[in-house]
Amino acid sequence: MSTCVRRVCLAACLAGLPFSAVLLAGPQQSASAASERRLVFPKGRASGLNGSYWQAALANGGPAPRHERLLVVMPDGLVLGVVDGERDRVMLPIDLTRELSERELQALLVHNHPSCVSLSRSDLMHLAKIGVAGVVAVGSDGTVFEASAAPRYDPDLFAERLYPQLKNRVQERLATEASRDRVDLAMLDPHLAHLVAVVLHRARVIDYRVTPSVTAGLAHTRFRDLFERVIGPEVRRLELELPAPTSPAPPGKPFGRRQ
Repeated sequence: MSTCVRRVCLAACLAGLPFSAVLLAGPQQSASAASERRLVFPKGRASGLNGSYWQAALANGGPAPRHERLLVVMPDGLVLGVVDGERDRVMLPIDLTRELSERELQALLVHNHPSCVSLSRSDLMHLAKIGVAGVVAVGSDGTVFEASAAPRYDPDLFAERLYPQLKNRVQERLATEASRDRVDLAMLDPHLAHLVAVVLHRARVIDYRVTPSVTAGLAHTRFRDLFERVIGPEVRRLELELPAPTSPAPPGKPFGRRQ
């Protein structure tokens, strides 16, 4: 695939649920220049901030949005752009897509997930853009999911083959382990994207970090053994399938690591 075509394919919507890849913002989306708005990071860096911080940043002094909203944040806290979307998706307009694809901005893409799920395939696809250092999704319960590209992140392989195949395998294994422990699968389904991301993290495809809410933390503790029976075998399988990394992580990419 040529560089031009790949950039067009990777200019997908940033959302917590699957959606079609559309570049131009529709009538219910708006992109506004956040003139001179600058976030102050309490720890001096964007990584590891809790849900309260990002929810306040996304609200910007107003009520929490009931739809998805995206902030494009520079390393110094400057908000390069704000994009409002629909309830379960937000689209990058063409001007921001072009800028993030052509300039090494080290920008952070932060958006809210009303569904409280982890980063999706579409979210992680944005890590292929030269101007994106990391992506963040904030659940309505306050859980923060963060990711950046790791040495084995391959844009050509990731979107079309790696992620879909891995997600299917994790989903099947999760169903098997849920049945084995007599756990209602409906209770585990919201954690599917998180489990896929953990596998990708351990296989060095992405660097992944979660700052959980109390509710999410309790769920992760309760199902820890079950989740590990899903994660461990898939990590070993993926490490065998992937080629060894030929280069270190791209400059500016070490955004956050899962603790």
